[in-house]
Formats: sequence, structure tokens, C-alpha cells
Amino acid sequence: MKRSIQTTKIVEEVIRQKPKARWLFLTLTVKNVFDGEMLDESLKAMAQGFNRLMKYKKVAQNMIGFMRSTEVTVNKKDGSYNQHMHVLLCVEKTYFKNSNNYLSQEDWTS
Repeated sequence: MKRSIQTTKIVEEVIRQKPKARWLFLTLTVKNVFDGEMLDESLKAMAQGFNRLMKYKKVAQNMIGFMRSTEVTVNKKDGSYNQHMHVLLCVEKTYFKNSNNYLSQEDWTS
């Protein structure tokens, strides 16, 4: 509950300061893993990959900010772990207006 209130306050402040900003919701996932050690390695690799993504020129030049949450679910059929990130991205309004700025779904996931 506390995190939800904090998130709401942050988003409201960004909207106040940057009313023309645009919001994107991005979910990133990788293949399921089957044990804790593999899960730990996978989560570290995801975090490193996300950090590289945020430094990508097309992303960085449009980025105002982001909030990221990592979630792990368990597949009840096979016991595997599904790790994924939910990311709320705030970008400049020019993100959608200039093809040099825009990233397609394929760009985000490649």
C-alpha cells in the first residue's frame, strides 16, 4: 500500500512538471528456469540487460524517467519460475512524432 501511494505521488508530480509527456508500459520476460540458482543468474542478467537498454541512444534521448518492478511467478504444472519486469516509462512527447526517436515493439525486445 505504501509503495502504491508513493508511486501515485511520483506520477502526479511528473504529470504536473511534464504535462505533455507520454507513458509506455513495457513487460520484459525471459524463458522460465527450474531452480533457485538459475533464477538468481537470470534475474541478474535481466537487470544488466535492462540497464544496457536504458543507455541505448534512442531510449536515453527520449527518457524522462521510469519505474520498474520485478515479478517472479511459479508455474504450478512444472514448478518452473517465470521472471519478468514491468516497467512504466515516461518519455518526451517527441518520442511518437519523430521516426528517428521511435522504437517498435521489435526494437524493445531484440
